[in-house]
Amino acid sequence: MSKISASFLFIDSGIPTLSSSTLVHVHLIDLNDNAPEFTKEYYTTKIVEEIHRIQNANSFSYVTAEDADQKGTAKVWYSLAEGEGVDDGTFGIDHRNGILYVNKNLDREHKANYEVHASQFLTQP
Repeated sequence: MSKISASFLFIDSGIPTLSSSTLVHVHLIDLNDNAPEFTKEYYTTKIVEEIHRIQNANSFSYVTAEDADQKGTAKVWYSLAEGEGVDDGTFGIDHRNGILYVNKNLDREHKANYEVHASQFLTQP
Protein backbone atom coordinates (compact mmCIF):
# COMPACT_ATOMS: atom_id res chain seq x y z
CA MET A 1 0.00 0.00 0.00
CA SER A 2 1.38 3.41 -0.97
CA LYS A 3 0.68 6.67 0.79
CA ILE A 4 0.50 10.20 -0.62
CA SER A 5 0.34 13.22 1.67
CA ALA A 6 -0.74 16.71 0.63
CA SER A 7 -1.20 19.93 2.54
CA PHE A 8 -4.14 22.14 1.58
CA LEU A 9 -4.51 25.82 2.40
CA PHE A 10 -7.99 27.32 2.15
CA ILE A 11 -8.31 31.14 1.91
CA ASP A 12 -11.57 33.08 1.76
CA SER A 13 -12.08 36.38 -0.06
CA GLY A 14 -13.44 38.28 2.92
CA ILE A 15 -11.98 41.24 4.75
CA PRO A 16 -10.00 40.40 6.74
CA THR A 17 -8.83 37.35 4.79
CA LEU A 18 -9.16 34.20 6.85
CA SER A 19 -7.47 30.89 6.15
CA SER A 20 -7.21 27.35 7.36
CA SER A 21 -4.97 24.49 6.40
CA THR A 22 -5.12 20.74 6.71
CA LEU A 23 -2.94 17.78 5.90
CA VAL A 24 -4.57 14.94 3.96
CA HIS A 25 -3.13 11.44 3.74
CA VAL A 26 -4.31 9.29 0.83
CA HIS A 27 -3.62 5.56 0.97
CA LEU A 28 -3.51 3.91 -2.44
CA ILE A 29 -4.81 0.35 -2.41
CA ASP A 30 -3.71 -2.04 -5.13
CA LEU A 31 -6.66 -2.77 -7.38
CA ASN A 32 -7.14 -6.38 -8.37
CA ASP A 33 -6.63 -5.58 -12.05
CA ASN A 34 -4.25 -8.32 -13.21
CA ALA A 35 -5.36 -11.79 -14.19
CA PRO A 36 -3.36 -14.70 -12.81
CA GLU A 37 -1.15 -16.66 -15.19
CA PHE A 38 0.06 -20.23 -14.94
CA THR A 39 3.82 -20.49 -14.45
CA LYS A 40 4.00 -23.05 -17.29
CA GLU A 41 2.02 -23.31 -20.51
CA TYR A 42 1.73 -27.13 -20.20
CA TYR A 43 2.07 -29.51 -17.30
CA THR A 44 2.79 -33.17 -18.01
CA THR A 45 3.01 -35.92 -15.45
CA LYS A 46 2.99 -39.71 -15.22
CA ILE A 47 0.95 -41.63 -12.68
CA VAL A 48 1.18 -45.30 -11.74
CA GLU A 49 -2.00 -47.34 -12.13
CA GLU A 50 -2.58 -48.14 -8.50
CA ILE A 51 -1.47 -44.86 -6.98
CA HIS A 52 -3.74 -45.35 -3.93
CA ARG A 53 -2.24 -48.70 -3.00
CA ILE A 54 1.41 -47.90 -3.78
CA GLN A 55 1.72 -44.37 -2.36
CA ASN A 56 -1.07 -44.60 0.20
CA ALA A 57 -2.03 -41.15 -1.09
CA ASN A 58 -3.82 -39.76 -4.08
CA SER A 59 -1.96 -36.54 -4.97
CA PHE A 60 0.34 -36.77 -7.96
CA SER A 61 1.23 -33.27 -9.18
CA TYR A 62 0.38 -29.58 -8.90
CA VAL A 63 -0.13 -26.47 -10.99
CA THR A 64 0.91 -22.95 -10.03
CA ALA A 65 -0.38 -19.56 -11.11
CA GLU A 66 0.98 -16.14 -10.19
CA ASP A 67 -0.78 -12.81 -9.94
CA ALA A 68 1.01 -9.51 -10.63
CA ASP A 69 -1.17 -7.67 -8.11
CA GLN A 70 0.17 -6.92 -4.66
CA LYS A 71 -0.01 -9.89 -2.29
CA GLY A 72 -3.25 -9.94 -0.38
CA THR A 73 -5.21 -8.11 -3.07
CA ALA A 74 -6.65 -11.36 -4.36
CA LYS A 75 -6.12 -15.06 -3.91
CA VAL A 76 -5.70 -17.49 -6.77
CA TRP A 77 -8.17 -20.39 -6.72
CA TYR A 78 -7.86 -23.39 -9.01
CA SER A 79 -10.42 -25.61 -10.70
CA LEU A 80 -10.49 -28.35 -13.30
CA ALA A 81 -12.22 -26.96 -16.36
CA GLU A 82 -12.71 -29.91 -18.66
CA GLY A 83 -11.32 -33.22 -19.78
CA GLU A 84 -11.85 -36.91 -19.37
CA GLY A 85 -11.94 -37.89 -15.75
CA VAL A 86 -13.20 -34.55 -14.50
CA ASP A 87 -16.97 -35.00 -14.89
CA ASP A 88 -16.94 -38.50 -13.39
CA GLY A 89 -14.75 -37.40 -10.49
CA THR A 90 -11.65 -39.42 -11.39
CA PHE A 91 -9.44 -36.34 -10.99
CA GLY A 92 -9.70 -33.42 -8.61
CA ILE A 93 -7.75 -30.32 -7.61
CA ASP A 94 -7.26 -28.56 -4.30
CA HIS A 95 -8.77 -25.14 -4.98
CA ARG A 96 -6.34 -23.34 -2.65
CA ASN A 97 -2.95 -24.75 -3.68
CA GLY A 98 -3.36 -26.39 -7.11
CA ILE A 99 -2.49 -29.93 -5.96
CA LEU A 100 -3.90 -32.50 -8.39
CA TYR A 101 -5.23 -35.79 -7.07
CA VAL A 102 -6.85 -39.03 -8.20
CA ASN A 103 -10.15 -40.14 -6.65
CA LYS A 104 -10.51 -43.48 -8.42
CA ASN A 105 -8.26 -46.35 -9.39
CA LEU A 106 -6.73 -45.98 -12.83
CA ASP A 107 -6.44 -48.91 -15.24
CA ARG A 108 -3.97 -48.44 -18.09
CA GLU A 109 -5.50 -51.29 -20.09
CA HIS A 110 -8.82 -49.44 -20.02
CA LYS A 111 -7.51 -45.88 -20.54
CA ALA A 112 -3.84 -45.02 -21.10
CA ASN A 113 -3.92 -41.19 -21.34
CA TYR A 114 -5.99 -38.37 -19.90
CA GLU A 115 -5.99 -34.70 -20.84
CA VAL A 116 -7.33 -32.48 -18.09
CA HIS A 117 -7.53 -28.69 -18.25
CA ALA A 118 -7.05 -26.61 -15.13
CA SER A 119 -8.19 -23.03 -14.80
CA GLN A 120 -7.51 -20.33 -12.25
CA PHE A 121 -9.47 -17.35 -11.06
CA LEU A 122 -9.19 -14.69 -8.38
CA THR A 123 -11.26 -14.12 -5.30
CA GLN A 124 -11.10 -11.15 -2.98
CA PRO A 125 -9.25 -11.88 0.29
